[in-house]
Amino acid sequence: MHPHLVILHNAPSWTVLALLGTLTALVTGWRAAAGAVPTGVRTELAAVAIAGGWLSAKVGHVVFEARGHALPDGATATGIVSLLQADPWHWARLLEPGYVQLPGVAGGIGLGLLLLWRAGWWPAVPAVADAAAIAVAVGTGIGRVGCFLAGCCYGAPTTLPWAVHFPSTHSSAGVGVHPTQLYDVGAATVAVVVWLLLRRTPCRPGTAALLTTLTLLAARFITEFSRGDGDRGLWGPLSTSQWLSLLGMVVGAVLVGWRRRRARP
Repeated sequence: MHPHLVILHNAPSWTVLALLGTLTALVTGWRAAAGAVPTGVRTELAAVAIAGGWLSAKVGHVVFEARGHALPDGATATGIVSLLQADPWHWARLLEPGYVQLPGVAGGIGLGLLLLWRAGWWPAVPAVADAAAIAVAVGTGIGRVGCFLAGCCYGAPTTLPWAVHFPSTHSSAGVGVHPTQLYDVGAATVAVVVWLLLRRTPCRPGTAALLTTLTLLAARFITEFSRGDGDRGLWGPLSTSQWLSLLGMVVGAVLVGWRRRRARP
């Protein structure tokens, strides 16, 4: 566990890896979208999607995971109101931990679609979506490494041989826990491989985006069962991210079926 990177003047490891993941995703998506839209539109689209994604992920944390969040005075938030009363600008401090990935991705996609529609490039959506999918997969993998170094998003106790032990001062109290963050890194790696394989085969634009996204959502639904952190948000038997993953998988399955029907002669 390295919550601060000494080689970078004691910078928070989560912040450094999140910024690195964002930059890598930005470059990856920008290059993958070459030929789909003009360079100027690509640049504007990347900027809008990244900025909207970060802000949406932060707002998503306030909306879905306020309950259980540690407050500046050492107390624990009981909900959105108590979090914002104690920390009104929590949603705006983008370089501090406290994000929900799926609302961030949804926010970035929504603003990106709006930009393409306003710019008159709506027919390019499937090709741009393919580029966005690899960007999300790469960014997710790098960002989760930061989560592991910082010790956030940790797993539930386990006696498996690959259990990890954070320091005794960590919220896990030093017991062996699932390396859930690394599970997500592995899932992101699989999604990248899926994307690369699909791009090597003759398939319609948008296919790589759909299948890569479904891979990420299904994996996230599964890895959430091994999470042990208390402020991730629980709605009944499932976590916030699991409910959002289910919703995303349903939407993805509907889109797959719709595309198949349209492809029939």
